[in-house]
Amino acid sequence: MNPKIEKITREIDNLQSRIANDQERLKDLRRQRVDLENTEIIVLFRSVDVAPAELAAFIEKYKQQSTGALAPINNTAESYRPAPVITEEDTDE
Repeated sequence: MNPKIEKITREIDNLQSRIANDQERLKDLRRQRVDLENTEIIVLFRSVDVAPAELAAFIEKYKQQSTGALAPINNTAESYRPAPVITEEDTDE
């Protein structure tokens, strides 16, 4: 076979291999990002005193509100519970 064709064929093979490796790396990085985002969401959830059922109800209302299927969420004093205040003493573990 022509040496130029062989050289180009090897270069194609090498490039395909690098592309496959880069695609795997991209997939891994995307998975890592999702994991970190999920961890951040969990930390935020745990930083407030909300029962899982209350959070689920809030998310459902928010989804309905964002699609226009529900009037704005009623933030009355009865439904509002402030987040606990975290001091430096609380963060020293």
